[in-house]
Amino acid sequence: MGNGAFGVAVDAAAHAVYVTNNGSGSVAVVDTASRTVAATIAVGQHPVGVAVDPDAHSAYVTNGDNASLSIIDTTTHAVTGTVPVGMGPTRVAVDPTAHRVYVTNGDDSSVAVIDTTRHSVIGEAAVGNNPLGVAVDPTTHIAYVTSDLDHGSISVIEL
Repeated sequence: MGNGAFGVAVDAAAHAVYVTNNGSGSVAVVDTASRTVAATIAVGQHPVGVAVDPDAHSAYVTNGDNASLSIIDTTTHAVTGTVPVGMGPTRVAVDPTAHRVYVTNGDDSSVAVIDTTRHSVIGEAAVGNNPLGVAVDPTTHIAYVTSDLDHGSISVIEL
């Protein structure tokens, strides 16, 4: 998988698994049928989180040291865009029907909301210290963000 395998996401429709390689600044694409690495894609520095939108044929990767999100076309395995986000991005979640991606930014305690059709930040929400996880309910389009290991909070983001 490479040096520092960290984040993982499955694209069931394409029979592929995407794995971030934190040490090498890349994403490995694993063909689940053959169980081999089908591609290695260079992204930003220290990629951590990855999420897949199978309908849009896109994967979204947080780059911790670049304060950015890389967008990968899952059919060509090419980076099609990079979006600046907050400091220290780690986790990412996709709301495919709302065409949004949510990125937790650990160093500035925020969540960036990205419009996936325009590849741009459309909002930012302050959350608890050190946001660690993010998930989106695709029915209500509400995002939930866990924060702060010491005090344990959850933030609710409604757009």
